[in-house]
Amino acid sequence: MDLELTDEQRMISEGLRTILERMAGPERCRVLLEDGAHDTPLEKVLWDQGYLGMFSDPDAGPLEAVLMVEQVARALGTVATGALAVVGPALGIPELRGPVGLSRTPPRDDAPVRFATAPGFLVMPVEGEAFLCEVDGVQPSPTSWGYPAARVTIGSRRSLGPGSADRMMAWWRITIAAEIVGNASACLDVLLGHIKERYQFGRSLATLQALQHRLAQLFVQVEGSRWLAYRAAWSGAPSAEAALAAAHSVAAGRRTVRECHQICGALGLTTEFDLHMWSMRIRALCGEAGGVFATQVDAGRARWRPAGALVAT
Repeated sequence: MDLELTDEQRMISEGLRTILERMAGPERCRVLLEDGAHDTPLEKVLWDQGYLGMFSDPDAGPLEAVLMVEQVARALGTVATGALAVVGPALGIPELRGPVGLSRTPPRDDAPVRFATAPGFLVMPVEGEAFLCEVDGVQPSPTSWGYPAARVTIGSRRSLGPGSADRMMAWWRITIAAEIVGNASACLDVLLGHIKERYQFGRSLATLQALQHRLAQLFVQVEGSRWLAYRAAWSGAPSAEAALAAAHSVAAGRRTVRECHQICGALGLTTEFDLHMWSMRIRALCGEAGGVFATQVDAGRARWRPAGALVAT
């Protein structure tokens, strides 16, 4: 795999960046969260411009779709890009529209699901098969996550075929990794801007070697997560590579949140400072993925367990 973006991928990123600068960002995200809304106008533009259809586009593909998921996350776009642009096409679902929730288990009564709204859909695995479920009813769940979420009541559902659960889980893990990377990269941008402007003892915080080392370590972890997600998408989502991408990104995301808020000090704990808008999304994504330990266990099992082998618990 060539780690340099192609000219076509750069053009895709530049065009998408232009749209997101106009239609996404912290202020737009705040407005949407007041109503717990999915960003329908942004979704429509992404469909109209072909960005949400790149997975199956012969001139693009899964890698370009994952690049788009990352970039929308970085801009605080409130669109279910992982489900619409990656997981849905990977499962052969014709163009889904509107908010679509993804759940790695049948949702519990007390567990809100991101992007679960009515009318809408939920995709979940059950006993080796993925199911596309209609959402009959929702109980909106106001959270500090930065995403619309609700507790759902499932209506009719249809199977997406034998073995589809593994395919769903692999692509879902890749999208989780890409979303964490997008949010973590934005956190690093905010942190870097802060320490360049902040002076202490007559010198910029950016000149302190201890902070430089911490920032370098964060950058390496986030960048590693990015290339693991890209590699898994480029390879067609092998289970082991997808699980590794998710595990690495969850660990990197949690460390990014901790370090960024600690370095920003009290300012980083205020809602006026935009850092929390990305960091709370990272926490939500890490929780959805199952946390550091569970994702590392999943990665180990995907790598070392033969298909069908029993695992002692």
